[in-house]
Amino acid sequence: VDHCHVCHRWMLIVVGLVHGVCVFLHYDGLKFYTQFECRNRRGKHRKGCKVTGLQWSPRNDSTLLVSTNDSRSRLLRTTDFAQVMKYKGVVNQTMQIHSSFNPDGDMIVSGSEDGKVFMWRTDHDWYNPGKNKARITGYSRDKNDSYETFEATDVSACTGTAFMPFMTSIRDAVKSSAKRKLAQGIIT
Repeated sequence: VDHCHVCHRWMLIVVGLVHGVCVFLHYDGLKFYTQFECRNRRGKHRKGCKVTGLQWSPRNDSTLLVSTNDSRSRLLRTTDFAQVMKYKGVVNQTMQIHSSFNPDGDMIVSGSEDGKVFMWRTDHDWYNPGKNKARITGYSRDKNDSYETFEATDVSACTGTAFMPFMTSIRDAVKSSAKRKLAQGIIT
């Protein structure tokens, strides 16, 4: 068992395994409920890779973000156990790197083994079902390859990332930091 998370709504426990499977168990008695396979259709990762992280969406308690060692994160809808979106871009093949939501749930951030930080919009607006633009641009409704990135370090992997909670601007973050330093006597 690699990761475990409890869903109180249905009283299920989610367990991420080393071969890319998320197993859902009934909380009462730990009996099997269902499973979801985080595998690619083809290529070297079609047999699955280790689940490295699980996080529930802050805006929808039936949506789970699953990070795996095939350099992907997947958004899973637990009402029907279907994949909603797949996020690509990071390099995560051996380390325990996982993606996480911002406090509003509309952005996802992840570190990468190449020293970069990647950010995706949880939902992308480039795909419009039934419109010619979707066919021309090649955007898929369930794959989000579009991200913002910056280099966090040039000497090693970026293994942990998180959004700062409850800050509406950089100015708020600076004020909060100054208040902490004042309280600790670091600055006057």
